[in-house]
This record gives sequence, structure tokens and C-alpha cells, in this order.
Amino acid sequence: MFSAIRYAGKVYQNELARGVLSAGYTIEPALDENGVIEGFEIAGVTAADRALASKRRAQIEAGIAAFKKKHGRAPTTKEIHGITTRTRSRKLTEITTAEVRRRQRADFAPERLQTLEALVESSRRAAVARPEPACESPALRHACDHLFERASVQRGHEIIAEALNQSLGSVSLDALKQKLIKGHASDCVALTNGPTCLHSDYATRTGLWLELDAIRCVDFGRDIYPPLGSRRFEPDQRLSPEQRKVVQALLASTDRVCALRGVAGAGKTFALKEIQRSVETADRTVFACAPTTSAAGVLRADGFTNATTLADLLKNGESVHGERLRRATLIVDEAGIASNRQGAELCHLVQRNNARLVLVGDSRQHSGVEAGDFLSILERHSRLKTCELTDIRRQSETAYRAAVKLMAQGHSRAGLEAIDRLGWLREAGGDYIQRAADHYVSSLTAKRDVILVAPRWEEINRLTEAVRAELKKRRMLGEGTPTTVAEPMAWTKAQAARSANYHLGYLMTLHRSLPEAGLRAGETVSVVAVARGRLQVRTSSGQEATVAPARQAAAWTVAAPRTIELATGDRVLIRQNHRAAGLVNGAVLTLESPQASGAWRARDAAGCEMEIPADFRAFTHGYAVTSHKSQGRTCDEVIVCAAQLDAKSTYVAFSRARQQATGYTPDKTALMAALPDSNRPRPAALDFLTPARVHRLRWAREAILRANVLIGAFLPESLRAVMVTLTTPAPAVTPAKERITESYSHGRSSMRAHEAAQQTIRMRI
Repeated sequence: MFSAIRYAGKVYQNELARGVLSAGYTIEPALDENGVIEGFEIAGVTAADRALASKRRAQIEAGIAAFKKKHGRAPTTKEIHGITTRTRSRKLTEITTAEVRRRQRADFAPERLQTLEALVESSRRAAVARPEPACESPALRHACDHLFERASVQRGHEIIAEALNQSLGSVSLDALKQKLIKGHASDCVALTNGPTCLHSDYATRTGLWLELDAIRCVDFGRDIYPPLGSRRFEPDQRLSPEQRKVVQALLASTDRVCALRGVAGAGKTFALKEIQRSVETADRTVFACAPTTSAAGVLRADGFTNATTLADLLKNGESVHGERLRRATLIVDEAGIASNRQGAELCHLVQRNNARLVLVGDSRQHSGVEAGDFLSILERHSRLKTCELTDIRRQSETAYRAAVKLMAQGHSRAGLEAIDRLGWLREAGGDYIQRAADHYVSSLTAKRDVILVAPRWEEINRLTEAVRAELKKRRMLGEGTPTTVAEPMAWTKAQAARSANYHLGYLMTLHRSLPEAGLRAGETVSVVAVARGRLQVRTSSGQEATVAPARQAAAWTVAAPRTIELATGDRVLIRQNHRAAGLVNGAVLTLESPQASGAWRARDAAGCEMEIPADFRAFTHGYAVTSHKSQGRTCDEVIVCAAQLDAKSTYVAFSRARQQATGYTPDKTALMAALPDSNRPRPAALDFLTPARVHRLRWAREAILRANVLIGAFLPESLRAVMVTLTTPAPAVTPAKERITESYSHGRSSMRAHEAAQQTIRMRI
């Protein structure tokens, strides 16, 4: 029950919702602060009504708030139980039911009580028989789209809980379980067989193919090429012995794909530049890319002039570069951030162009948001040859370097204990935010190169308030101006595609232009109406347009409006690209002066002037950053402010500095207790399968790929697009597919091979 507590809660909520609907009431979804469904409410009962009727909950939340204020951190489950017990008043054992109802009703004003009684009477007149559930398949599909966007593997109870959550009161629990088991309504595949579907682990067929395709690219590309580098090449004498050894090993590689793993601060970029120089000496083209815009900018600054983002290379590489990609060498920095989808697409790009691929990164650092850790999966499941840099060169202090090395080896707790022995981990109780802010402002005033890191946005916002208050005292900020910015809601694509999730006032910042709606990339629009699956939005200039989330949601990021104060001298963090204005996601700018148009003049870290347009709202204060945003950066001093950390955040945050890393926490014991002993990667689908089953799947996947080649060779061009849709295993052969097979005799042998491969896969899975 505890391991599947969300499932238990959603089963209860679904049954309650069905009972409420059968009693004649109308229900509406209850959303949390991020716009995510967390339950349901009865339509007509207001938030004020619920607050009056929920005194007990208010008491507990007040106790939790007091605990946070005193200790500077959220209470644990055990501590919440203690708060709940202490705040419980003595029960009135003699009170009657009638007296309870009288006291409850006395809380409401007479006119409000009359409105609620009218709601009850109307529901009694409208009461109908319990409706037959009819939307299990869409609920299950949406749950899978949502959950598997950011994770490769899910437990059965997690999938069912999300399906229930999306359609509370409209689905049958038993029907959902049956559809999950049979796979009729989703792309799910059972990786393990538990006592019930709730205990089993699931992946999607698509996710499995992505993992297998990437491994196939690596394993089938072993020892089939000449050495990567020129034999005439002499490495730079400034390379350390370890760097020289790694560079020579990579240049001697005869594989399609090879990898350079380096711990944080090991000098990977310097080694990469030597590899680039050698490959270009052999008259071959080098293309460099990275998963994030900021990381690509770092590559360009380090001499990789054509560096771009991985997404841009995958989308536009062949159309822009054409023949230059043929037999080229692709270098992917920060490859540990790449997802399974990006990795598989990258492998296909390399195979199509007979190119070479060098993956550079550290799988123990942060991974991307999208499902799958591409580099980690190759390290664990393929025959990828990896050269490794283990000598840390960034940290000047010997003991500090040893602490970071422990974290790099996956021993995050031992590494943090070493930081503590240096006297750099400081326990400050409820004042830990203020102490960290004061330290940061002092370092800024002393003109030190310093980064302030916190793992959670709630901590970042409190740090920002404290830092700005101190800067104002020192007259380092100008007069403040209230400004509305877009606070990202971190929705998945599945959530963003549902118009029912949108509410009036939500903001949408566009990634790309929508010419049909008259909207430009980079501008931020607000939702003014939601109806019939479409959104009416308004630009900052007052222009209105209509968009359809189901078709166009990939074009924008959904956010909630938040008002912050901006002043001359403020630092701001850009949270989304704006190509026309030259704004890069992750860049920190210093504001110089507001413009009459509502725009801001600003400077970047290099002193270059730029402007933040008035219709761009995807930014916030930039004093503190998450460990994800700090990855790839180097400074003299890092200040880490956290009540809790995970293994990757600990490693990334504390390894940024050359000279000193100071941590502030409310409770050292609680921080250490919650930190895992080792840094485990996210699970992959292949982690759950036996070697024999993986072998059968790889054989079946190879049969499908070969059948597709035959289909492309025999079928007319007009039908190839149709046949591509048949390359993913379907639950059953459709009549339309049979008709296509019968109509085109030239493709019969290919189709039979294709069918045999698909049938094999269905049997094996």
C-alpha cells in the first residue's frame, strides 16, 4: 500500500467520483499549482466552501508551515504524523449526529447555505443510474503518452493510477487492468511478470526499438572503418599523459561509434580539440553539437565554430549540410543528456551518411528530461569502446579534488562527508537561506567568480528575495518595476495537447512561429478563452488568435503568470531561446535600463549588449540556478544551498568550482540520510530482460528492418509512406493492410517477410 500509495488514492477517488456522478452532481478536475490534475471537486462548491468545511486539514497545514519556518525544511512523513497527532483536538464522544450537522451548517452564511441546499436538491432531481464506463482506452493511451515521455520503464500500478487520474468517475478499474494486460489500448509491453499487472514492469514497444536500434548501430559498426585520425598527426605537447593516451586511443579507433568519458573537470574539451585537429588533418569534416543551446555555445567559444544543438542537427543537418555530412565525423558533447529518441535518431543519421560518431560526456552527471539515458544504455548494453579521463584538473585543493573524485565514482554520500570534513558544509537551521544569500553577496562584492546553486525552485525563489534585499541595502540595484514573467509548468506533451488543462490567464511562449495564427517565435501570449478543443490567445499588442493544442502544442511552452520586480543591475536567467533577439536558454544577463516599449537593455557575461523584447516573458531572476543549469559551467567558488540533494545534484553542484565549494543546509543529518550511497542510472527497458529475450528481440528487430528494405524496393513510391506505418508492431493485422497486400502482387513476398517478422515479435514479447 505504501509503495503504491498513489494508486490506492486514485482507486478511492475514482469510486467516489462515480458515486457522486450517480447521485446527480457534476464534477470538475481539481488542479495543483502547476495545473496538473490531483483529484476532483463538485461543481458549484467553491474553494471558500471547502476551506470552511476542512478545518482539520487547515490545522495540519498550519503545523507543517510552522515546522518549515522553524527548521528551514519540509517535515518527513514521520514528522508529519507527529504534527497530525499533536494538532488533533479531543474528540467529543457525547455529541450527536444532529449536533455535528448543526455545527457544520453554522459555519456558513445563510445565503451561502441556501445556495448549497439548492445544489443538493437539483442533484437529487437529476440523479441517474450509474453510467456505463466508456473511456478506458483513451485514458490508458493518454496515461502512457504522459508517463513514458520522461521514463523508459513504469510499474503497472503507476500506469493504472494515471489512467484513473485523467478520467475520474468515467472509467472502470477492472477494464483498465484488462486493457493494460492485453495491450489493446496502448503500446505497452510487459518486461516482467508479477503476481498481477500492478506488480509488473512495463515499457513501450517504441521505447524498446529505440534502445535496440542504438545498440545495433554500435555493435554492427565495430572494426569496419580505417582509423579515425591521421597517422601524420602529433598531439599537442600541453596534453597530460592521460589526455595524450586517450586522444591516441580515440584516433586509432576503427569503430563507427566510440566514446570519451570524463569526470567533471578532467579537461575533456582540450582533448576534443586535438581530435578535431587530427580528423581535419585527414581532410574529413567535423561537426560538433550538444543537447543544450548553452553547451553548444561553449563548444563554439572553444573553437568548434560550426557547433549547434543536437536537435538542430537532427532536424536540419541533412537539408543544410547535404553531402558535407557524408563520411563526416560527428562529435556530441554532454552526450549524457541525450535521450533515447535523440540517440536513436542520431544513430540513423550516422548510418545513412556513413559517418563516424564520437560521444563525449559523463553518465553520472545529469540526464535529460526526456525518457532514456542514451549514453548510459550504450555503456551497459552495447559493445561501445570507451576511453576515460579520470584525473581531475579543475580543483586546485587536493582534499577538494579527492572529494569530487569520490562523487564522480558514484559515492555521493562519501564525497559530501569529505566536503564536511573540510568545514565547507554548514548547518544553519531555519537561517540556511539567509546565510547562503549573505555569503553570495559578499563574494559578488569582492568580484569573485561565484555560482549560487539550489536544487528546488522554491529554495531559489527564497534565495533570490534574500539576495536582492541585501543588494538593495548596498545600493547595488536601481528602482524596481513590477513585471509579469512566465513560470514554466513543466507539462509533458500529452498534458499540453489537452485543451481541458488550460485556464484563463495561462501564458504560452512560442518555440516556433505559427504563421496560420499570426504568431511569431519567441513571443509570449496569454489564454483568454477555452472552448471546443481550441484556445483563444492574445498577444502583448492586443492581437487575438486561435490555436489547437491537439495539433500545435509542440510549438509552445505553457507557463503560469508570476509577478517579479526588475531593476537596473538585476541578473536574469533566460529560460527559453529567442533566436531573433539572440537570447539563449540558460544565459544569465545583467539588466542595464528599461525601454519605453517595455523592453530591457542588457549585457551578457562577455559584455555584449542585447535587448529582451517586451513580448518575451520566458525569464526570471538569475542569481541562483538549479544544478541542471550549472552543469558545464566552471567558477572559482560555488555555494550550494539545499535541504535535500540527490546523487547527481550533489556531484554536479559541488564539482563546479576551482577553489572552494560551500554548502548550507538546515540539517546535516537529514541531508546525509536522504542521500543515496551510490549514483544509479535511470532504469532502461533492456535492464529488465534476460539475455536470451534480448537476443530474440534483436533478431526480430533485424528481420523487420530487412523486410522494410524489401518493401521499399518492390512497392511503388506512392505506397511506401503507407507501408512505413506498418513497421511498428501492431496488436493485429488490419483489413486495410490485408487489402494492400492483395492489391500489389509485386510486394507479396516482402509483405510476407514483414508479417513473419511482426508475428515473431508479438510471440516473443
